Amino acid sequence: MAQSMNTIRPATKGIYFDLSLIFAELNVRYFDNGIDALLSWGKRRTQLRKRTIRLGSYHPNSRTIIIHPCLDQAMVPTICLERILFHEMAHQKFPGIKSKCGKTLVHYEAFYQFERTYPYLKEADLWIKANLHRLLRS
Repeated sequence: MAQSMNTIRPATKGIYFDLSLIFAELNVRYFDNGIDALLSWGKRRTQLRKRTIRLGSYHPNSRTIIIHPCLDQAMVPTICLERILFHEMAHQKFPGIKSKCGKTLVHYEAFYQFERTYPYLKEADLWIKANLHRLLRS
């Protein structure tokens, strides 16, 4: 008998990291346990010569956070995975707003101010920038 979409549990356990454990810790520490989202590692895809990568995404209609599987590697510092997950969780805390011209903004000053409260933001961003070529190859 096939399972319905509502009963399928997203895959949170990777080889090196468990998204649900990191999410729970961040949720308590920075969000007063107020973020209610489904988590999953994204699907591994084989594409040649990628020049960019989306490390995480938040889907507000389904309240789902997807994290790129390239972050599930021994070389990736935990603060980098936390940083990406923190960013995606912040999208639920700070939903998109309409600009004066009617465009929906998902990144705006209040969002960025909150994002800067993650204490390892600069270190994580520096590591990601320095190692992006390695992440793109994985």
